[in-house]
Amino acid sequence: MKKIVKVLSAAVLVVMLGVTLVACGGVKGTYECEITVMGSTVTTTLELKDGDKCVMSANAGGISSEKEGTYKVDGDKITLTISGESVEGTISGGEIVITQDGVKMTFKKK
Repeated sequence: MKKIVKVLSAAVLVVMLGVTLVACGGVKGTYECEITVMGSTVTTTLELKDGDKCVMSANAGGISSEKEGTYKVDGDKITLTISGESVEGTISGGEIVITQDGVKMTFKKK
């Protein structure tokens, strides 16, 4: 019985934390990620805005691109939809982690 109470308490805490983050706008802001692809450093910036809007920009060797999209948060999960493609990630402690096509990107809140 004690184990069930502990598990339920932990589950409630996780749900409340997720709701609090969303309600307080805790995920909104600017996040940055740097990865190396074929010897070049790619800096990607993800900006989460009001109204579930987002902007993702990338810079690699002086070549830049920027795309707008939307995002949805569900607990510790985030779904970004940019240019008609959706990708899922996780949110934890000021970081968003997205793995796509075998590449792990960790965006840190600025």
